[in-house]
Amino acid sequence: MKMLELQNESHQQSIHLGLWDEPKTDGFLFSLIHSELSKMVINQANDLPKHLKDHGDHWVACAEFIIKSLDYLGAFGFSEWDGVIDAYNEDHPAWTSDYDEITSFVSEVHAAVSYSYLSKDDSIQFNLLACSILMAWCFAISQGVDIEQIIKEKLEYNISIISK
Repeated sequence: MKMLELQNESHQQSIHLGLWDEPKTDGFLFSLIHSELSKMVINQANDLPKHLKDHGDHWVACAEFIIKSLDYLGAFGFSEWDGVIDAYNEDHPAWTSDYDEITSFVSEVHAAVSYSYLSKDDSIQFNLLACSILMAWCFAISQGVDIEQIIKEKLEYNISIISK
């Protein structure tokens, strides 16, 4: 897993899509991030091709949560992944998840994303959002899901939309 590479790819794609052409408030950007988490619970993904739907709408929404969060971090030049991953490893040495079902996981990540948004310190904000991404990554792994593959497929799908 190369989080900084995924972050840069996610952000460059958003720039290419024009999502950063106009200034956005943190409130707007964090609302987008929260919306992807909510889609995990209600299994709602819009008009996806079969190869993505086969992963399950909630896992595609999880991938979108990670993509949007990485885009946000990329927009502000976050590059402290090694430190965040080291800290996360101290609490989760086997990259496991404390959750066994989606609603508990989503509630906890919503809280972490909210704390990130409310933080007035950029370093804390970015680190909390990065930890939220790792929580999602580990939850997917604990459920036997190759979230990195879904992220890559979703990024490729997003590019195919641009090409049309």
